[in-house]
Amino acid sequence: MASIDLAHVSTVLERFTRTDLGGTLSSIESVVKGLTAANCAETLATAGITSEVLSAAASLKRLAGQVNVAIHATGILLCLPHILEAGETVEYVSLEHFSIRLSVA
Repeated sequence: MASIDLAHVSTVLERFTRTDLGGTLSSIESVVKGLTAANCAETLATAGITSEVLSAAASLKRLAGQVNVAIHATGILLCLPHILEAGETVEYVSLEHFSIRLSVA
């Protein structure tokens, strides 16, 4: 996964959402009514709807997915000392798929 500039992503998204994403989207909804081919691109740009916002949101979504996997994998690993019983060994692990198989020796 490519490196993400979180400071830039944060700045872009904060500039877009302002203090209230719901309010921002509501304002945009009112601006979108009546758009035509002639004024669409300029109106959207003026409202802050840019490819930069889309890219920043997509980057954050990708990162959130990675954080989700890291939480699950770390949680599974931290549970091992509590679920492994005497004589058991980890036979198979796939942290990406959240799967562990134990065997008794």
